[in-house]
Amino acid sequence: MQTIVSDNEYYSVGFSLGKLDGLLNDGLLNGGLLNDGLLNDGGRNGLITYNYHMSGFKNDGWVVGTGIGFYDEKSYTQLFTHERISPSKKALFTIDIGYKF
Repeated sequence: MQTIVSDNEYYSVGFSLGKLDGLLNDGLLNGGLLNDGLLNDGGRNGLITYNYHMSGFKNDGWVVGTGIGFYDEKSYTQLFTHERISPSKKALFTIDIGYKF
């Protein structure tokens, strides 16, 4: 979700909340599709963004910006090893460049 900052139609702030799901985790590689495999719950994330829209917020065009947030990582087994990684929370920082249609 994004909104324009005051009357300036070139800057916007936004936020994103979500959950990541993985396909190639330990359950799939060890033969279990339903137990920690294809249907595994992923980590949660949240992000606040600040963007500059070069052609204006309401128009198609290039967008550059940045974002900060968190990623709540669940425990998992590393690819091709049996080492279990403990759950943790991590900070996110993004630099965004893209084209908005």
